[in-house]
Amino acid sequence: MAGQGSAEGAGPSNRWWRHERLAARADNLAARGRILSATRQFFTAEGFVEVETPALQVSPGLEPHLQAFATMLNDPRDGAAKPRYLHTSPEFAMKKLLAGGMTRIWQLAHVFRDRERGTTHHPEFAMLEWYRAGATYRDLMDDCEKLLRAAQVSASEPVRTPTLPRGHGGGSPPQAEGGARHGLMAGQGCTADARLPFERLSVAEAFVRYADIDIFATAPDPAAPAPPLATSSVKLQLLMVATALNSTSMAAASPKVGPLAEMARLSLKLLSDTVSVEP
Repeated sequence: MAGQGSAEGAGPSNRWWRHERLAARADNLAARGRILSATRQFFTAEGFVEVETPALQVSPGLEPHLQAFATMLNDPRDGAAKPRYLHTSPEFAMKKLLAGGMTRIWQLAHVFRDRERGTTHHPEFAMLEWYRAGATYRDLMDDCEKLLRAAQVSASEPVRTPTLPRGHGGGSPPQAEGGARHGLMAGQGCTADARLPFERLSVAEAFVRYADIDIFATAPDPAAPAPPLATSSVKLQLLMVATALNSTSMAAASPKVGPLAEMARLSLKLLSDTVSVEP
């Protein structure tokens, strides 16, 4: 039986180990390693401290739209069984460090979210989170631009252009910066080049351009779009839309903006419903 199991394990029908799948992902694993190295170099150069906060938490968090994985801690000190949760993000623990006096911190944390599974969502994934005390959102936009640029350049294995000996073709041919050609960022049928200048849009401008919606026209008074008691809800809806728009900003130039437009209309409906509530 042992010999038979070994033969089956080595065969192409083994469902637990398929060497061709690993071989197909080998380049991606190597690129991931280069991206991690570039990420650490970026944050070190910017004066950040890398931290590592616990994944096991007493509280699952207060976000109603996130579901945490629950487990039990059997404490050997008193024999009590205590509920614990895998964190859905490192935000709370990192903000405790900010409150303690740390001013620039970052980490790449494994986080866990139940009831999430799809082509763009997974129950376990890596989340990059960083904080700059006293910075503005424009500083963070600068961080994103420089970080994406560094990731793109590091992810592409440099392709050296062959150099002919002088007298056999006129010396060195033209080369890209650093003597290498780097690939583009690609995903969901779209490509982008992070080395180019980034366009920066407000949320209102993005609504007009990509969803054909004037968000301020939905409010009776654009200067004061929400009654006092609805302010927090309106800010939450705007934050949800801004986050979604930011997550698709690299693909914004693509005509495939149907999902973005639908999401924007839904968020706008929620926003309008909130604004219409009497205080």
